[in-house]
Amino acid sequence: MAVTQIADVVVPAEFTSYVVQNTMERTALFQSGVAVRNGEIEALLSAGADMLTVPHWNDLGNEEANIVNDNPADESTPYKINAGKQIVRKSFLHNSWSAMNLASELSGDNALPRIQERVTAYWDRQMQRRLVASLNGILADNIANDGGDMVRSIAADMVGAITANTRFNATGRDRGHRHPRRCDAT
Repeated sequence: MAVTQIADVVVPAEFTSYVVQNTMERTALFQSGVAVRNGEIEALLSAGADMLTVPHWNDLGNEEANIVNDNPADESTPYKINAGKQIVRKSFLHNSWSAMNLASELSGDNALPRIQERVTAYWDRQMQRRLVASLNGILADNIANDGGDMVRSIAADMVGAITANTRFNATGRDRGHRHPRRCDAT
């Protein structure tokens, strides 16, 4: 006797509807406002060329000030100010996404609205990565050329293992203050 069994039929697969799976990467630094638009720079960037030079005046030095007296032979020795320049390399960024109608039909969900809702977040992540890379470059330049005066290492403060007194915080040291929610067993 012939019997139709599971092996003889096509069993359709049952799926749940699509859920959203966003990246865990956050862009709080970029969105904090640490990077702001500058009209002058934007005007320069809209001009031709792939690089531009931004000249700037450096700050006055820290030479000791002259002491004033009433001796006409004592004359002030003037100091000078100097300038520098920053070389800006333009970044030409581009990306695109697409979806075929058949892919959306067979998947049971339309990919294009998902693409549209995530484009801004994608570009925010790209800008934050560029911002962090630029900040790392500034720190590396500072360490290489200026003795690392912009870098604070708490490693020099630590002797031995990390303890409650050497944990990192905003000032670089915990100074033994306990977390208010911490309870020590006796």
